[in-house]
Amino acid sequence: MSLERSIRDWHTLRSLRNKLRNIDKGDSAFRRTDKFKKLTAKEKAEYEDEYWQLEAGDIYAEIGELESNIFLRKVSKYIPPPSRHDEKTQDEYWKSNFHGEYRELSQNGYHELNKLVREEKKARREARLWWVSLIGPLTGLIGCLIALLSFLLNPIFREGLRYIISGGSK
Repeated sequence: MSLERSIRDWHTLRSLRNKLRNIDKGDSAFRRTDKFKKLTAKEKAEYEDEYWQLEAGDIYAEIGELESNIFLRKVSKYIPPPSRHDEKTQDEYWKSNFHGEYRELSQNGYHELNKLVREEKKARREARLWWVSLIGPLTGLIGCLIALLSFLLNPIFREGLRYIISGGSK
């Protein structure tokens, strides 16, 4: 993922969250007014639906879609990401928005893809580091060979060996 793309995504995500924060401030200010308090239960429910669908719902959907795209770019380094249009994986990995489009990963989708990425990382790490398990035994073997050579090449040992071979006489 390029740095430019990461910065652009971060900026877009930040501006969407700021927009959502401003909408929530306006909504909570309206809820404190006498006009909102005078509304009937039905009017309050209609306001909730309108607020959610027209104002906050679309922004939440954009944030979810952007976060899903960022995550999928990271996942694509290790495994091929699931298609939004494949009917087999649609319900397993994706959740639909208000318009019935599959644009955002579901919690199960995040979980499954994280699990698959962890498995792939583990397999790559094991394939790269198989030789590490040989270091311990090889180090021990080399140490033993060095000790044996130093023992055999030691002048005191050679003199003692000559003494034993000659039958105890100098």
